[in-house]
Amino acid sequence: MTPARETLDTLAREHGPSFFLLDRARFAANYESLLGAVRQRYPRSQLAYSYKTNYLPALCRMVEERGGYAEVVSPMEYRLARTLGVAAARIVYNGPWKPAEDLRRALIEGAMVNLDSAGEIAVLRALAAEHPQRRFACALRCNFDPGDGSVSRFGFDARSGVLQEAVAAVRAVTNATLEGLHCHYATRDKSARSYAVIAGRMLELDDEVFGAAAPRYLNLGGGFFSPMPESFRAQFGVHVPTFDEYAEALAAPFARRYGKGEGPELILEPGICLVADAMRFCTPVM
Repeated sequence: MTPARETLDTLAREHGPSFFLLDRARFAANYESLLGAVRQRYPRSQLAYSYKTNYLPALCRMVEERGGYAEVVSPMEYRLARTLGVAAARIVYNGPWKPAEDLRRALIEGAMVNLDSAGEIAVLRALAAEHPQRRFACALRCNFDPGDGSVSRFGFDARSGVLQEAVAAVRAVTNATLEGLHCHYATRDKSARSYAVIAGRMLELDDEVFGAAAPRYLNLGGGFFSPMPESFRAQFGVHVPTFDEYAEALAAPFARRYGKGEGPELILEPGICLVADAMRFCTPVM
């Protein structure tokens, strides 16, 4: 019996015949590789790990230990991040469904909240009216053509003027601050070219919404391919970009626009690309 088989048999006796193996070193290597490639082009960059991809506390803690943000899309995920000790200011709260009480909590605690609908702006307006001595910060999720004809049902449509109306609505709240813009697209081919289009469009909206005053951050979402062996790459029928190619597409336009000093923080929201090759499912085949 091989050492690997002996190890698997020992684990099966301890945990049952079917289980997952987590390669912490691989997850950490993926995280550092992507972050390093992006920061090489634009140092003011940060990763916000997508909890919905895999919210094992062990993974979430590894991100927190490395100074990354938590990206959450539900009250459960927000509470998990807070329970793990993540400061609210380091939590990106996304998603089209944020219950009013949970949205209020995130705004009060100072999370990076990306408002997704007119109803969420109404919650902000009511909360700000109740606490006129406090200031509340938020961002808006944008919806636009990412270059392949995709139409998203989430966020504020920049093509029809809805985004501009949302910007005006937030700025009409005297004690609220619009501090950024957010988008998230999983394009059909996940190509670096499509992400270059997204980065360019977000910088155009940055100019349109904020003018010469840079926002605190621009969040370009995730949806990237993960590292994989060549035999697996061949099955997709399209070029599978490396982290370096994604970084060039996303971060290089920011460096050309703002240089490597001042400018908005570039936030990316990786999930699958960090964890896909860090998990193995083990089970006997009968």
